[in-house]
Amino acid sequence: MAETRESDPFLSISPPQAMTVSLPEQIRRGRLLFVAMAMAYTLGNFNDNFNKQAVSLLALSHHHPGLPGIITILFTIPFLLFYAVAGWLADRFPRKRVIIASKLMELIFLSLGGVGIMTLNWPLIVVVITLMAFQATIFGPALSGCIPDIYPESYVVHANARLTSVTTAGILLGVVAAGLVLNVNGTVHGLPLGRLLAACSLVVVSIVGLLVSFGVPYRPAGNPREPFPWAGPVSSIKDLWDFRNDGLLTASVIMYTYFWFIAGLQILFINKMGKLQFGLSDATTSYLALSEMLGVVIGSLAAGKIVAKDNGLWMTPGATAALAAFLCLSGLAPVFPGTGKIIFLLSMLACAGVAGGLMMVPLGSFFQTRPSPERRGRVIAAAGFASSIGLLVAGVIYIPLQKHLQSSTVFIIMGLLTLPVAVVVIPIFKRHQPVP
Repeated sequence: MAETRESDPFLSISPPQAMTVSLPEQIRRGRLLFVAMAMAYTLGNFNDNFNKQAVSLLALSHHHPGLPGIITILFTIPFLLFYAVAGWLADRFPRKRVIIASKLMELIFLSLGGVGIMTLNWPLIVVVITLMAFQATIFGPALSGCIPDIYPESYVVHANARLTSVTTAGILLGVVAAGLVLNVNGTVHGLPLGRLLAACSLVVVSIVGLLVSFGVPYRPAGNPREPFPWAGPVSSIKDLWDFRNDGLLTASVIMYTYFWFIAGLQILFINKMGKLQFGLSDATTSYLALSEMLGVVIGSLAAGKIVAKDNGLWMTPGATAALAAFLCLSGLAPVFPGTGKIIFLLSMLACAGVAGGLMMVPLGSFFQTRPSPERRGRVIAAAGFASSIGLLVAGVIYIPLQKHLQSSTVFIIMGLLTLPVAVVVIPIFKRHQPVP
């Protein structure tokens, strides 16, 4: 059936009418559309992280400790090369169509990835990881740009808090499920049952995600005349340079980049700490990531409750300082005896996740509400490009660090680096704290 403005009750409201619609009514009308968006995003996050965690655990089990870092590097390259194109697609075409196309790519790519996991074909696995990064590059700005289309600006932070919590739940379920599935014993036609189940799971979830994406709200293109960014990453760099006249936006992008650098580095060392430093099983190692992701869910929901009508950036310095403290404390886990070290580490990672959620939601919401609608895709894509640089640096640094330092030591170093960052951003973000 053709997609028309008349088929969407929210879009059928003319601007004068929209001014008279109450805030609760606008939120109610956007709720069903939001559910489809959240499900599409959550299923994609589940699949992406299930795939990466399965590959990381298999690499560590088959004596390839440096491969997770290489995968992280390769995963960021498509973001750096194509984020400008992704922003252009999100502005140039109806975002729903871009989302559906990207979910179709997910199904194709992860079908190939399943073959790689079943056969332990490492070149194919690496290629699929890179292709999935391209898919995520296209998907992200299109879906993120939809939230301000269905909710008033004053509700965007709350919507992002809920979206972050459910999509983070998808991440943690994917991480944990990968460890549990790979632990399944047995063989089918000579193939390990765990790897076979992992491959089948990727395909089934991709199919469900594709079907759900058809429920994402349709909106006309934000800027149908947007020129194609032929310069690719140079266009993203130019967009970032254009932010220099907006000091708050520039500071937010830098903070977002640093956050993803720390997030990328610690997830790599969480797996290494569990598998190699503490000698844990695939499943128990995945529980370490689970505890942190549960913290992110709690922190994201808390951000939505704490923030009133402002953008919530004033929470960032305190959340950053808390993250620094809990990273340092996580690195002290080895001093505890027996299972005490695992219990302590799970607790500290959960607290670090809460701090991370309190950082992610305000920053992500700011990139959606700060620009005008016709520039929204470009700004979101430029911020994503910057965060990809952070992830790339994390992958590059991981390779030498994992050879020379214990994972626990790296956590302490990350905490010590993060504390001065929190101090530096206090004068930038604190002045935006709302007056009681």
